[in-house]
Amino acid sequence: MARSRTFAALERRFDGSPDAERDRAVPVETPVAIEVNGLGYAVMMATPDDIADFAYGFALSEGIISELSDVAEFETVTHARGIEARIWLRTERSSALKERQRSLMGPTGCAGARASRLWALLASGKIVIDKLFEGG
Repeated sequence: MARSRTFAALERRFDGSPDAERDRAVPVETPVAIEVNGLGYAVMMATPDDIADFAYGFALSEGIISELSDVAEFETVTHARGIEARIWLRTERSSALKERQRSLMGPTGCAGARASRLWALLASGKIVIDKLFEGG
């Protein structure tokens, strides 16, 4: 397991405690694109540690998979500005997901297309996440 990058932040408390000011380590997050069967599903900010656990947990909580054996293959691809978590489902689970996506597209639009566009914007460098917490 790799250690996440952190930056120092000054914590100030106003409750009269003797340790009212102290430095704290705050983790640096990176964009993580979740792709299912080659289609963009979501882009979220996360620490770059344990991406497989993060992706599996997301897939379970979203109902994409009902158990880990639904996943046929998984890989992560690290880019300069983020990480792709690629999940490929077993054939029977893929069919169930396609049905679910058809039912979601009507009332809500295509979340996968929005995620793909956000990932493209992040990858283009027009949004610079690393500079978000730097002081100056």
